[in-house]
Amino acid sequence: MGVGNYSYKNVNTGEEVMNVSSAIGSNGLPVYTVNNNNLPGQDLLENGLFAIIFGSYQNKVNEIVDQFTLQKTTDNMTYTIGGYYGYSDVDRYSGIDGIALGTIQNRPEQLSLTFTGATLGGTAGEHMVTNADGIGQANGDNGTSLNFKATQKQMVLFFGHTWNIDDEFTFDWGFRYENVGVSEQNERAYMKTGVQGGVDGNPNTFYDYNTVDRITSVSFDRRLHSFSFSGALNYMFNENWALYGRYSQGQKAPDLDVYFAANREETIGLLNPQKRTTRQVEMGLKARSGKINLFVTPFYSILSGVPNSQFLSSEDGGFYTPEMLYGKYRTVGVELEMEYSLNSQLSIRGIATFQRSKIVTLESWAGNNPGPDDDTKISFSGNETDNTPRAIINISPTYSLNKWFTSATWSYLGQRQTNVGNVFVLPGFSQFNLSAGYGFNEKINLSLNVNNIFNNYGVMSWVRPGGILEVIEGNNSFTSEQYEQAVSNSTPFSTISIQPRAIYLTTTIKF
Repeated sequence: MGVGNYSYKNVNTGEEVMNVSSAIGSNGLPVYTVNNNNLPGQDLLENGLFAIIFGSYQNKVNEIVDQFTLQKTTDNMTYTIGGYYGYSDVDRYSGIDGIALGTIQNRPEQLSLTFTGATLGGTAGEHMVTNADGIGQANGDNGTSLNFKATQKQMVLFFGHTWNIDDEFTFDWGFRYENVGVSEQNERAYMKTGVQGGVDGNPNTFYDYNTVDRITSVSFDRRLHSFSFSGALNYMFNENWALYGRYSQGQKAPDLDVYFAANREETIGLLNPQKRTTRQVEMGLKARSGKINLFVTPFYSILSGVPNSQFLSSEDGGFYTPEMLYGKYRTVGVELEMEYSLNSQLSIRGIATFQRSKIVTLESWAGNNPGPDDDTKISFSGNETDNTPRAIINISPTYSLNKWFTSATWSYLGQRQTNVGNVFVLPGFSQFNLSAGYGFNEKINLSLNVNNIFNNYGVMSWVRPGGILEVIEGNNSFTSEQYEQAVSNSTPFSTISIQPRAIYLTTTIKF
């Protein structure tokens, strides 16, 4: 920014919490000296602040949908045929419209920033980097304001057939044909920053420096056809034993986000949307014995055509979307469901999934220097699939007596790989919930629900450590070497947890 003094103040109290001086060093680059630091959270990051990004997201959708279904039933067969039409007009705005600085603490407090000195742009004196509320603007011509206008037309034809061959055998099958077309116009607004003074014409107020420089636009039309089908054979040995097998292949068009990512003139030719395809074979055993009902379903599935969307740093200080790469995954597992009734008042129900998922093929772009010229591909084939828990368990005992009822639930989510590079794992965690109620009569009921009784901090997802540029590039860009360095430096990073303990008392009255 220049040579001078930076003053950080709490916007609520006006107290200066950090003061930094800058000078030009012997190598011609700025040298910063911290004169005073009373900021909290410095044990986590020395001389660190919390960057607060003010992103704007507006999504407007107008839709027309309609569906018809015709059904015919005979003595041992049922036929279903139908169609679906959907029209969606989508107008979305997404942009980074501001930035603020906060303290590193629970409930961060915003800070204002002033700079007193001479800037590289030729201005001098006191400069307001943020306004009085601590809001500033990102500097540079980075094209972060995006507007998307898309029209999607979807036409579907489906058919289903169930054949009760005899008292033991049942065969059902069906298919679905889908035609999805997308017409889109994406606009990207580029801002300019300079000594023109911005909105108020004052070159010493940096918080309104940016003005629109130019707007680029790309337009395209894409259409995809997909075909899905499924078939199953069921055999009932008797009232207590049944077995079934099913094969399914499902295809779907990609979400609109794949099309929204194509928003630069220089990369629009890379748009190549692909259908997502799931193929699955499963067997099912249904058994009942006395007070126990049991369902066992082993499965094997292949998921392909999964988009791997990325944002990489461009030469102008912004970001660009490289060519979309698609992955293929394989999952093997078993689902278990059991219900055990001890007596008329007490029962236990449990559901569990145990699985292992592997990346069959997946490549990701490595952005070396800013810009696409030296981008290279990295293969993650053979690694464990990210964000896929090996175990998911829910066990719920329920007790009822006259007008009282109560139930408890233990939920467990197993460990998961943090990214496709399998850099480290997110730990598994448990959550306990409790509910109870009393029915005074047919019209009045009282219930109590306590979620996360022990207030456990269960990590659902995470955001890689680093600056804004590294975070935007995504968790998959976080390497083992960066992880080891982050561990050795005790570098903090963000996580998203389950909801904390919550208690609800509800009264229901029927009139």
